Amino acid sequence: LGSFAYQNAYTHDFLAFYTSGQMLAQGDAHRLYLPTAQLEYQKRLEPNNPELVPYIRPRYYAELFRPFTLLPRHQALLLWQAIQSLFLLAATLLVVLLFPSQYLIIAALSLTAPLGIANGQDAGFMAFLGALSLYLYLRQSPVASGVVLGLAMFKWHLLLLLPLAMLLGRQFQVLRGFALTALATLALDFALAGPSGWTAYFQLLTRNDLSRLNPGFHLMPNLKGVFTNLGLPALWPAGLALVGPAFVLAALRLRWPHALLAAQLAAVLIAPHTFNYDVAWMLLPAVAVLASGLEGPLKWCAFLLLMPLLPFLNLTWPPWTGALGLL
Repeated sequence: LGSFAYQNAYTHDFLAFYTSGQMLAQGDAHRLYLPTAQLEYQKRLEPNNPELVPYIRPRYYAELFRPFTLLPRHQALLLWQAIQSLFLLAATLLVVLLFPSQYLIIAALSLTAPLGIANGQDAGFMAFLGALSLYLYLRQSPVASGVVLGLAMFKWHLLLLLPLAMLLGRQFQVLRGFALTALATLALDFALAGPSGWTAYFQLLTRNDLSRLNPGFHLMPNLKGVFTNLGLPALWPAGLALVGPAFVLAALRLRWPHALLAAQLAAVLIAPHTFNYDVAWMLLPAVAVLASGLEGPLKWCAFLLLMPLLPFLNLTWPPWTGALGLL
């Protein structure tokens, strides 16, 4: 599976990361969010690509890829995947430190992070941040736990509901740590991008003429994906009537490790752009739900999230491609 996905990573997902680093290295940061500029750089590397694979992460995150451009893209991708694999191993180690060994076997069954890494994504880093945050919380360091969650601001759309969940669950120390990192990250990004950069970023995210910006709603585990697979794409806002109250109820009634998972799941559902690898950062929260002895739908949801079958359903046809979103 990894070798099959490597070519896609090389010519698409990692290509967007790599070209963002090239643009910074060549003094073109002011054009980072212009599709024509991104395409100009990508055509130099992949002239046969028919369309742009847009870079859609915040400005500060592109700085991570500047040093990767010192290497040929093939070597840079291998290095990136090796780093992500180490982060995933670190997340797995935290499972061992917190729970009995049988839960390591369950965690190892999950393929969302490995497949994301194979496709050139940062799923290993996200899995580590989610795991480290929960580890710190369970070790009585709630402020540090929130600080770590804030480090995931480069995928801010997956954090949309976390502050509200912290407020509803009265996790004020976690919220304090999260706010500290989130605000610092926003300040850094604004310092690098400026008002014009933020305006260009928002304009890029809201464009409807870039097919690779949303390459197939039926492959997404969000409400758009669910209703697209059911043949009712225009009705996806109706799903908010279910997700919203369910999230609020979970945040009010469940203790934080479980409420964290509920907030992560709800954010994936309501965000307009999510993929299966975005589930990777729920690895340890899902294991924590199983290890807690909690009964009911959330337990089975956590168990099924870790099962290796779900990623393969993306290779089938509707409505089965929407199985993860339905879960």
